[in-house]
Amino acid sequence: MAGSVASGSVAEVTTPARELPQEAAETRPPGLLSRGPLRQATIGTVLLTTLFAFENMAVSTAMPRAVTELHGLRWYGWGFSAFIIVQLVGSVVGGVLSDRRGAALPTVTGVLVFVCGLLVAGSATTMGQFVLGRGVQGLGAGLVIVAIYVVIAEVYPPDLRPRAVAAISAAWVIPTLIGPAGSGLLTQYLSWRSVFFVIVPLAFLGLGLVAPSLRRLRRAAAGERPSRQDRWRWPAAVALAAGIALLQFAGERLTLLSLLPLAGGLVLLVLGLPRLLPAGALRLGRGIPTLVLMRALMSGAFFGVESGVTLTLSHIHGWPPATVGLPLMAGSLGWSAAAWIIGRQPEERRRIGMRIGFALIAVAAAGMASLGWSETPTWIAFPVWILGGAGIGTAMPVVSVMVLDYSPPDQRGTNTASLQISDSTGTSICIALQGTLVAASTAAVLSLGQAITTLDLTLAAVALVGLLLSARARPNGPG
Repeated sequence: MAGSVASGSVAEVTTPARELPQEAAETRPPGLLSRGPLRQATIGTVLLTTLFAFENMAVSTAMPRAVTELHGLRWYGWGFSAFIIVQLVGSVVGGVLSDRRGAALPTVTGVLVFVCGLLVAGSATTMGQFVLGRGVQGLGAGLVIVAIYVVIAEVYPPDLRPRAVAAISAAWVIPTLIGPAGSGLLTQYLSWRSVFFVIVPLAFLGLGLVAPSLRRLRRAAAGERPSRQDRWRWPAAVALAAGIALLQFAGERLTLLSLLPLAGGLVLLVLGLPRLLPAGALRLGRGIPTLVLMRALMSGAFFGVESGVTLTLSHIHGWPPATVGLPLMAGSLGWSAAAWIIGRQPEERRRIGMRIGFALIAVAAAGMASLGWSETPTWIAFPVWILGGAGIGTAMPVVSVMVLDYSPPDQRGTNTASLQISDSTGTSICIALQGTLVAASTAAVLSLGQAITTLDLTLAAVALVGLLLSARARPNGPG
């Protein structure tokens, strides 16, 4: 006890012992769920993140029934890519708005836009309306997700920010476990539309809980003029999103006239992407540029395969909606376990783990390719996709940490944003490939099984390219 008393005044020495617990309580740092603003901010941001995560997982399960009812199998890939492509734009716009006006505007606007997207998609009578709703959802999600991190930076004291970020990450665990099964039950026994409608009131609840923090942020927000780089970021994001959309549109047409949108899409990609990625990324520069590119390959390979799992099991193997999402749940368990393990390894083992992660994604993609044949026993979907989840759960955290470690303090935000853009771009392009192959199956160019097999084997090769690039992950010397 004496050792904790500062040298100096008599008053300090003669303080009654019974008062020390009270003083200790007053100096103890608040927790994430302490009374007042922190509790509301924590519950609100975690709830909003949970809703986006649940929607992400649930829609994968509901999509096969939705496209069947809306006679839109040819548009299957757009149900995923519309969300991701427009989310890319929303993320960039949300970042610029947060810097200029604070987090309140993009958060409130984003939730309202997201809810509108849910209503449009859930009430769709045509596949075009459904895709439009998914795009509106993506815009809202992009605005909110970026703003949530600004809320964390401004509401929480520095010693609580890592715990707040960890809480946001943990918000994905429950949706990945219950989302596929819950969505499957809703789809089978109610309607695929209920998957969208059930989220609406919860979104408003999350916004209401975080609103008090947003009001304080709005008054504190600084209206700084955007830099020249910021002014170019959102047009570049629009160009990139339009380019990806044109590539998918061209791929699904399979005619000579599709060469025109194909060329236009490539031009827009060349114009937009370099302004959103670190310098040297497209030249495979060592360190951060290569790591950002590896993130695109990793996300594209994993999520490109995952988006076809439910379609494969429902349309080729005849699984009902209540069970098609179960392999996704198994993959989530593999992801969570691998992320927990790799986070407790020393640095050198983590780098080896990154290579193992890419290898596991490649093996899982090749294994899922075998399900393109109706004779393949479907039980292999579970162990194979556990491997896939373990692969991305191992590789993704390592890439993220390496980018932060190699970034100067004043560039961490920009480089982290580049990772998100890389994620969206890689995933969008690979899902565009999926849309092209599924469209080819509807045009009788090849069977759906052949389309799935071709897609998964191609994405296995994409993961192997990421594995090869890991040799350039360190800024200097071999990785």
